Amino acid sequence: NGIQANDLLFRKILRDKGAAFHAFFTELKNHLKDEAKAKEALTLLEKVIASFKSETDLEKLAFVAKPLLNGLGYLKGAEMHVRAKSDVKEFYFNNILPRANANLITVIHNLK
Repeated sequence: NGIQANDLLFRKILRDKGAAFHAFFTELKNHLKDEAKAKEALTLLEKVIASFKSETDLEKLAFVAKPLLNGLGYLKGAEMHVRAKSDVKEFYFNNILPRANANLITVIHNLK
């Protein structure tokens, strides 16, 4: 997962000033906008994005790539449950989605 995490961060997020990632994030926000339990994770992701803009230490960025990948994966899972009108959406939002928050908080904490 480390290779995929670094690919996500350096090639998909940082390379084109985040254009591809911005499109992904906009789609996530649009699908999760009515989900109260996703708001914290989306807010944390916005803080992560803001912190990337000022961070120049590539080693520090590489260090947080894995928790970033995990956090985004959990958020994407939430979006998929919403779009599919999944019967287990509430379970996912109550038990799995909080892991996105933990991972994104790890990213924010380590970029200070």
